[in-house]
Parts: sequence; C-alpha cells; structure tokens
Amino acid sequence: MAGPVLKDRLWFLGSGRRTSNSQVVAQAFYRDGRPGINNIAISNLTARLTAQLTPKNKLSAHVDRVFRSNPDFVSPGQIVEESSKTWDPRRGIYVT
Repeated sequence: MAGPVLKDRLWFLGSGRRTSNSQVVAQAFYRDGRPGINNIAISNLTARLTAQLTPKNKLSAHVDRVFRSNPDFVSPGQIVEESSKTWDPRRGIYVT
C-alpha cells in the first residue's frame, strides 16, 4: 500500500510478506515413529516516508525488519520430544 499523506508534500509506502517452509529432518523422529519436521516462517515488513521539503529537496526515512519463527528447531539424529530446541520468537529478529 502506498499513497500521499499530504498532497505534494508527504508520501508513504508500506509492504509486507510472509514465507514458510516445512522440512523433514533426516534421522529425527517422534516417539511414535513420525518423522521430525522443522517448520520455519519468515516475515518481512517495510515502510518508507518521504517529505518534499523544498522544490529541490526531499527527505526520506526507511525501515525494513525481518522476523523469523521456528517453534521446534529439530536437529538430525534426535528424538524430537526429548531433545529439540525451542526458538524464542522475541529473539527472532534478523539484524542485517
């Protein structure tokens, strides 16, 4: 979504997307024999605000954040209920 906030003076732009992936992990199983699955979701949020200060000068501010969600971090060769790690979503911010 995008558009003017103030006609010919201030504009905004915003976008977001979410991608997810599920992978079967080799040699990782639940106690009942089901294969261990690693579920990952990545969300990206972007926003920009642009102001026309004078006829020749513009000022722009931009924010781009990426968040990762991986509730069960499954490693190969483990029984998932006994030794899987948990990804803390509060610490899932990528800094690039």
